Amino acid sequence: WLLVGDGTYAGAFEQRWKTIGRAVFDGTHQGVAGQHPGGVSWIGEVYKDEPWLEVIGYQSSHSRDSSTVSWITSGPMSKQWKNLPPKPYINLEPNYEQIRFIITEKDVRNASYWSLFATPISGITYGANGIWPWLRPGEKILNHGESQGTSTWYESIEFPGSKQVGYLSKFIQQYRWWELYPAQEILIDQPGLNHFNHFVSVVKSPDNKIIMAYIPVKLTLKFRKQLQGNYKVKWFNPATNLTTEGTLNDSGTVLSVTSPADSDFVLVMEYFETPVTKKSKK
Repeated sequence: WLLVGDGTYAGAFEQRWKTIGRAVFDGTHQGVAGQHPGGVSWIGEVYKDEPWLEVIGYQSSHSRDSSTVSWITSGPMSKQWKNLPPKPYINLEPNYEQIRFIITEKDVRNASYWSLFATPISGITYGANGIWPWLRPGEKILNHGESQGTSTWYESIEFPGSKQVGYLSKFIQQYRWWELYPAQEILIDQPGLNHFNHFVSVVKSPDNKIIMAYIPVKLTLKFRKQLQGNYKVKWFNPATNLTTEGTLNDSGTVLSVTSPADSDFVLVMEYFETPVTKKSKK
């Protein structure tokens, strides 16, 4: 349940929505209570002590420019989650496919994976310009610009980005995703400092046996090795749903990898112990 879509939950309206939330979600409702703030706004700190608010939602909005990308990858949710009550932090409105006829499936993947890896993994939503108003033939969208040519809702659910968010879900659920949390500190050099849309997001498990990174373009990366022993490499292609084996260079303290093609990939490094062989007695 959401109080309102695109709401202004802070500032002059903060007390109003807190009062309504406490009255409506008084502990007897069924389901999960959340909010849907307006674009590029963060309420996690302001609402941290509201017991009725079970999901902290935010909206990165519909843009692929530097300010939006930087807000997703390095914004307040990525910095504050560890100091706030443990709740799901979810981007409830990343890029909508086909919006303004500039947002593509690649933009949807970028926003989805960057958001998913910016906080402890909880979930992501998908949207398209023709889905949110349940657009039917002959109807016009009331905002987000001229709707002429926008696909209907039943055409939009077949968009590539829609299917690729499904791939994302199936991929991440192969792992104990609820244990993965941001670990940017193990990445030695951040490409996003030089090119905002090359930002590499990193998560890992508490025991350091699983390390994942979302790599938006072909890059060579170095990671601080977390455990003595060996890591095996897999590459997941979020556009095609294919996983391939990979290799790495292990210096003993640094793990170096190069993504396999000029596209976005999810790198998975899994730790494995080399079995000890017993020497036979003569």
